[in-house]
Amino acid sequence: MQLDTYNASALTPGDTFWGHEIQTRQTFLPGADGISIQTRMRFLDTPAGGLVGGFFTWGYDGTIRDEIDFELLTNDLNAESIFTNVYNNATFNDFGDGAQVGVPGFDMTEWNTYAINWLPDRIQWLVNGAQVREQIVTVAGNPSEVRINIWAPNEGFGLAYNGALQPATSASNNQQYRLEIDYVQVSSVPLPPALLLFSSALALLGWAGTRRAVSRSSSVD
Repeated sequence: MQLDTYNASALTPGDTFWGHEIQTRQTFLPGADGISIQTRMRFLDTPAGGLVGGFFTWGYDGTIRDEIDFELLTNDLNAESIFTNVYNNATFNDFGDGAQVGVPGFDMTEWNTYAINWLPDRIQWLVNGAQVREQIVTVAGNPSEVRINIWAPNEGFGLAYNGALQPATSASNNQQYRLEIDYVQVSSVPLPPALLLFSSALALLGWAGTRRAVSRSSSVD
């Protein structure tokens, strides 16, 4: 997936970026035993500060949202840390329960495996098999998609915003940044052989992919 700093469809040149998101057509709930949602991904090359690579669940009933997040913040490219968040019965004015967690040796431009264990009474975040955070919370029961995206926020997401990254006003000034995904899988907990959602193709259970304008949204996704 990629983010372009130039958005050819912008009504006003230079007012938005052009980003990517993929999402499952199927939705998931933890059930009685819980599920594990896992991906392997990396930023390519050396990304500019101000980008977010998101891997998260998304449950929205038209009024409230439930969400469990991993967010790679390129502002923290050399910080050996990663941002995690959870929203429970939240509105779009809520900032969730975010936490920056240290991961010794972490490099978001290298292949890393990210897993969310969504259990009936808690959430666990794991990087390369090691748990980096656990939150005791029962996430409300909105059936949730699995999503991955690349975007650039505004000042409302202060940890991720970088004023040096601005939309381009012309195609000749466009810059591209890429997030590479190896696979995504959803499994029951404890882990049996994984139910593969996609590897070389966005297939099997079905994914929907979008390229879209990315404004400097104040939402902390």
